[in-house]
Amino acid sequence: MKQITAIIAMLAILSSMASALTCSIDAKSEVRAGEELYFAYTISSEAGSGVIYIPEISCQSNMPSSALEKSLGRADAKGKISGRYSMGTVNAVIKSQECTARIGITAPAEAACEKKIMIRADPEIDIRLTACSNNACTTKRSSFVKGSAVYLQAPSKVSASATASIAFPDKIIKTIALPGSFIATQSGEYMIEYTATKPGYKETKGTASIFVIEQAYTVPYADFSSKAGQAVVRPVFREPSALAAPAAAKATAKKSTFRGLLSRITGYFAMIF
Repeated sequence: MKQITAIIAMLAILSSMASALTCSIDAKSEVRAGEELYFAYTISSEAGSGVIYIPEISCQSNMPSSALEKSLGRADAKGKISGRYSMGTVNAVIKSQECTARIGITAPAEAACEKKIMIRADPEIDIRLTACSNNACTTKRSSFVKGSAVYLQAPSKVSASATASIAFPDKIIKTIALPGSFIATQSGEYMIEYTATKPGYKETKGTASIFVIEQAYTVPYADFSSKAGQAVVRPVFREPSALAAPAAAKATAKKSTFRGLLSRITGYFAMIF
């Protein structure tokens, strides 16, 4: 009988403790890149009682996960346990997603509370570098002649600010604002790194390259159109062996013809005399 009474008394104590055991979470409903992802919590229990609990933040993707660690707290005279849990700063590569801040209490009784936190990632800037031969950029090019001006543009729908760092063939770096231009003073390959920025957007970077040649080359051609007025004939080059064979054949033919003619004349004289 005494054992039953003790069990009932213990259950009553646990029931009262469980009913008094609550928790709450205070956190921003939305965070962005560069801001801290954290929450503050308060656990209410019997004054002086010990509580074992696990704080955590779980996200859908791209966020580092930490090992779940149990914490032991003791309620103060007001029956409160307060704390703060942080996952660190949200970096620029994190995608938009929903996270859950949670306190899981395991003793003296089980209880839990949670709150949703939305990570709002900055959108990327849609931008691409274009090299042109004129300021209006009506002619796009990837190769230029030494000494010519190279015009660079990086249009975007959000009117972002953009710059380009140009590495000349001799490794000298020149930085210009986009749109902008520079003179290709050296022949070779030019490596271009460009960066676009705008408040509320992710910094966007990209690379491109152009080639610069010493001078422009023209190739002979034949134009037989009626508009041309006259034909410009492409030169035809032959191998020496190809030229020698016809010449030798012509020489042999000439010798054979001369010998045949001489033989006929000799025959006529023999018949007469």
